[in-house]
Amino acid sequence: MKILRHIPWVKAVLAGALIGGLWWYLEPGRIWHTLCQVEGRYLGIAAILGGAGLLVQWAKWPQLLAAFRPRTTWGEGLHSLLVGFALGMVSPGRVGELGRGVFLGGGRLKWVGLALADRLCSSLITVGLGWVGLAVLYPRAGAWVLIGAVLSGVLAALAWPWLGQWQWVRQGLGAAAQIPKKSWLRALAWSGLFNLIFFAQFYFLLCGWGAVPARALWGIPLFFGIKTLLPFSVMDLGVREGAAVLVFSQLQLDPAVAFNAAFILFVLNALVPGLGGLALLWQRPAQGLGTVAQ
Repeated sequence: MKILRHIPWVKAVLAGALIGGLWWYLEPGRIWHTLCQVEGRYLGIAAILGGAGLLVQWAKWPQLLAAFRPRTTWGEGLHSLLVGFALGMVSPGRVGELGRGVFLGGGRLKWVGLALADRLCSSLITVGLGWVGLAVLYPRAGAWVLIGAVLSGVLAALAWPWLGQWQWVRQGLGAAAQIPKKSWLRALAWSGLFNLIFFAQFYFLLCGWGAVPARALWGIPLFFGIKTLLPFSVMDLGVREGAAVLVFSQLQLDPAVAFNAAFILFVLNALVPGLGGLALLWQRPAQGLGTVAQ
């Protein structure tokens, strides 16, 4: 459809509008002044935790690949993972990561199904912990969100006959359904560890500007949950920072601190590995584009 050609531009415009709006609201001088006040040791801790999070994802992805490609090497797993980061940089909610198997050969939809399972495990943990944070901070809102989640599940079940008409949806989900139960459980366990590492990473980023109120700790999973549920802009730019400002300004934290912490999170967890993936794609552009077009 012709309208799909304009989606990347819409995403880019939305990301720019969100960042621009936050920039205007918080004032550039204030953002820059706050950024310069962060303590370097906490940035170092956050960078180390970002590396640990990448290692966890590296450990999780090959064990999922083993369901269909048991001889996958650790090097191939890392290559595939970084390519996924690169593809995710130009997609809302980083859904481009579902194409991380573009260079693995074989049936593309199998790798899409595995990547979907990977993202699903991580998102379920993130959103679930985000709901816990919401329920602790705002019990009434937490109850309404739970009701909304149940209704959404019912609507998704009713919409399945329509979605099932798309061949790639059927085949992708069919591949995910073939993953052994043990692999699902391991992926969920790795996803839990992955989330805890990133929660700690964001906590230490906030500590870079001073003590973090105990109540604000519950805002960390809430922030990640909101970001996961709102995949509307390129690289989540604006959504991530807006969610941080929304959540932590209600918890007695400086919104400029929340903005800068969220932006640094993006640099460490998405931009840096994404640039590594782009370097890999640069080496094999023709093969990658040819595989995607098949």
